[in-house]
Amino acid sequence: MIQYHESNLSPLNKGYLRRNLVEVTIFWRAAEEDLAPKLNENEELKLKLEAAESAAINQQASKSTEQHRV
Repeated sequence: MIQYHESNLSPLNKGYLRRNLVEVTIFWRAAEEDLAPKLNENEELKLKLEAAESAAINQQASKSTEQHRV
């Protein structure tokens, strides 16, 4: 990231940079609000997938144990 010391910038450039920072901040917050439900949904799906994989592994292990008993 490029950093500038304020003393090296003209007042016009300082204003321009501050305005852009505000616009980026507003955009970032809006994007976070839009993405938060999707991220939560993805996390829930990930947990469900992990639970299904674990159940499948346990079921396979149970079948293997039953086959060894017979």
